[in-house]
Amino acid sequence: MTEMGGLEHNPGMSAADLRVLRSAATGEGLIPLSLSLLSDLMEMMKETRTFFEELMANMTPDQAAFVRRLRVDEGYSWRAVAETCHVEWAGSWEPPSNQIMGMVLCERAAAGFGEEPDAPPWN
Repeated sequence: MTEMGGLEHNPGMSAADLRVLRSAATGEGLIPLSLSLLSDLMEMMKETRTFFEELMANMTPDQAAFVRRLRVDEGYSWRAVAETCHVEWAGSWEPPSNQIMGMVLCERAAAGFGEEPDAPPWN
């Protein structure tokens, strides 16, 4: 992977984050989307999100604190949060760095602290 301004050495960035940034910068790997394909992808994303929400419905206070430390204190991306939690908890989701799972993890953890996941200090 080409140099990404030091981001490749940032533990808060997953390898998937770096691939997305590289693709955005170079156009490499981009796939043209039709409205039909986009609609299908959106439906799959909704189903995936529902599965992840059910999977994390019983997040423990310790798990919430871990997610908060990663996202808020250490500045991890959603993908990096998901990947790190996958490793720490022997997660059952694929890919480990799934951005939707990272978002769900942060939403659940923020709720456990009575905080808004779309507002500071989460975003």
